[in-house]
Amino acid sequence: MITKKCTVCAKNCLKCNDRDSCEKCRDETIFDSVKKVCPCTEKKILFDGECTPCPKHCTTCTTPTQCTTCSNPYLLVKGECSQPCKKGFLFDESMKTCISCMKNCERCGAFDECEKCVEGFVYDGGRHNCVREEG
Repeated sequence: MITKKCTVCAKNCLKCNDRDSCEKCRDETIFDSVKKVCPCTEKKILFDGECTPCPKHCTTCTTPTQCTTCSNPYLLVKGECSQPCKKGFLFDESMKTCISCMKNCERCGAFDECEKCVEGFVYDGGRHNCVREEG
Protein backbone atom coordinates (compact mmCIF):
# COMPACT_ATOMS: atom_id res chain seq x y z
CA MET A 1 0.00 0.00 0.00
CA ILE A 2 1.35 3.45 -0.99
CA THR A 3 0.75 6.31 1.38
CA LYS A 4 1.38 9.95 0.53
CA LYS A 5 2.40 12.35 3.22
CA CYS A 6 0.71 15.77 3.22
CA THR A 7 3.00 18.79 3.20
CA VAL A 8 2.07 21.98 4.98
CA CYS A 9 2.95 24.88 2.68
CA ALA A 10 4.27 28.24 3.86
CA LYS A 11 1.87 31.15 4.35
CA ASN A 12 0.45 32.51 1.05
CA CYS A 13 1.47 29.34 -0.81
CA LEU A 14 -1.24 27.16 -2.41
CA LYS A 15 0.97 24.43 -3.86
CA CYS A 16 4.43 23.37 -2.72
CA ASN A 17 7.00 20.58 -2.83
CA ASP A 18 7.98 21.20 0.77
CA ARG A 19 7.40 23.96 3.31
CA ASP A 20 10.22 26.13 1.89
CA SER A 21 9.65 25.62 -1.84
CA CYS A 22 6.44 27.10 -3.24
CA GLU A 23 5.11 26.43 -6.75
CA LYS A 24 1.85 28.43 -6.74
CA CYS A 25 0.81 31.47 -4.69
CA ARG A 26 -2.45 32.94 -3.47
CA ASP A 27 -3.94 35.68 -5.65
CA GLU A 28 -2.92 38.60 -3.43
CA THR A 29 0.77 37.64 -3.57
CA ILE A 30 3.51 37.69 -6.20
CA PHE A 31 5.49 34.52 -6.95
CA ASP A 32 9.25 34.93 -6.49
CA SER A 33 10.60 32.23 -8.79
CA VAL A 34 14.18 32.58 -7.50
CA LYS A 35 13.42 32.23 -3.79
CA LYS A 36 10.28 30.07 -4.38
CA VAL A 37 8.24 32.17 -1.94
CA CYS A 38 5.05 34.25 -2.09
CA PRO A 39 5.55 37.72 -0.57
CA CYS A 40 2.58 40.09 -0.31
CA THR A 41 2.14 42.72 -2.99
CA GLU A 42 3.38 46.28 -2.49
CA LYS A 43 1.78 48.27 0.33
CA LYS A 44 0.78 45.05 2.16
CA ILE A 45 2.35 42.91 4.88
CA LEU A 46 1.89 39.32 5.95
CA PHE A 47 0.06 39.58 9.28
CA ASP A 48 -1.69 36.68 11.03
CA GLY A 49 -1.37 34.60 7.87
CA GLU A 50 -3.04 37.16 5.60
CA CYS A 51 -1.76 39.89 3.32
CA THR A 52 -2.96 42.96 5.22
CA PRO A 53 -2.84 46.52 3.84
CA CYS A 54 -0.28 48.91 5.29
CA PRO A 55 -1.66 52.17 6.73
CA LYS A 56 -2.73 54.94 4.35
CA HIS A 57 0.15 56.54 2.36
CA CYS A 58 2.68 53.84 3.44
CA THR A 59 4.71 52.03 0.79
CA THR A 60 6.18 49.55 3.29
CA CYS A 61 5.27 48.65 6.88
CA THR A 62 6.24 46.27 9.68
CA THR A 63 2.68 45.88 11.03
CA PRO A 64 -0.75 47.02 9.82
CA THR A 65 -0.27 50.15 11.97
CA GLN A 66 3.51 50.84 11.69
CA CYS A 67 4.94 52.42 8.49
CA THR A 68 8.61 52.16 7.50
CA THR A 69 8.46 54.23 4.27
CA CYS A 70 5.88 56.66 2.85
CA SER A 71 4.75 57.60 -0.63
CA ASN A 72 5.64 61.10 -1.86
CA PRO A 73 5.11 63.77 -0.63
CA TYR A 74 4.28 62.27 2.78
CA LEU A 75 6.82 62.21 5.62
CA LEU A 76 7.51 59.36 8.04
CA VAL A 77 6.89 60.60 11.59
CA LYS A 78 6.96 58.09 14.47
CA GLY A 79 5.80 55.21 12.25
CA GLU A 80 3.03 57.18 10.53
CA CYS A 81 2.89 58.99 7.20
CA SER A 82 2.13 62.67 7.72
CA GLN A 83 1.36 65.39 5.23
CA PRO A 84 4.32 67.57 4.30
CA CYS A 85 4.78 70.91 6.00
CA LYS A 86 2.88 73.84 4.54
CA LYS A 87 4.60 76.88 3.01
CA GLY A 88 6.65 78.80 5.54
CA PHE A 89 7.41 75.69 7.62
CA LEU A 90 10.24 73.17 7.76
CA PHE A 91 10.14 69.56 8.99
CA ASP A 92 12.38 69.17 12.04
CA GLU A 93 13.62 65.57 12.08
CA SER A 94 14.70 65.64 15.74
CA MET A 95 11.37 67.01 17.00
CA LYS A 96 9.35 65.12 14.35
CA THR A 97 7.21 68.16 13.66
CA CYS A 98 6.90 71.17 11.35
CA ILE A 99 8.54 74.36 12.63
CA SER A 100 8.14 77.88 11.29
CA CYS A 101 10.74 79.34 8.92
CA MET A 102 12.02 82.84 9.61
CA LYS A 103 9.60 85.73 9.13
CA ASN A 104 8.53 86.36 5.48
CA CYS A 105 10.22 83.14 4.29
CA GLU A 106 8.14 80.80 2.10
CA ARG A 107 10.62 77.89 1.90
CA CYS A 108 13.65 77.25 4.10
CA GLY A 109 16.42 74.64 4.20
CA ALA A 110 16.96 75.24 7.90
CA PHE A 111 15.24 77.56 10.37
CA ASP A 112 17.74 80.36 9.65
CA GLU A 113 18.38 79.60 5.93
CA CYS A 114 15.68 80.96 3.65
CA GLU A 115 15.60 79.46 0.15
CA LYS A 116 12.64 81.54 -1.09
CA CYS A 117 11.09 84.65 0.42
CA VAL A 118 7.38 85.41 0.18
CA GLU A 119 6.25 87.64 -2.68
CA GLY A 120 7.43 91.25 -2.28
CA PHE A 121 10.47 90.25 -0.19
CA VAL A 122 14.09 89.33 -1.06
CA TYR A 123 16.73 87.54 0.97
CA ASP A 124 19.35 89.77 2.55
CA GLY A 125 22.43 87.61 3.15
CA GLY A 126 24.07 90.24 5.34
CA ARG A 127 21.14 90.39 7.73
CA HIS A 128 20.16 86.72 7.18
CA ASN A 129 16.49 87.51 6.69
CA CYS A 130 13.85 88.42 4.10
CA VAL A 131 13.44 92.17 3.61
CA ARG A 132 10.85 94.14 1.66
CA GLU A 133 11.82 94.70 -1.96
CA GLU A 134 12.71 98.28 -2.72
CA GLY A 135 11.35 99.97 -5.76
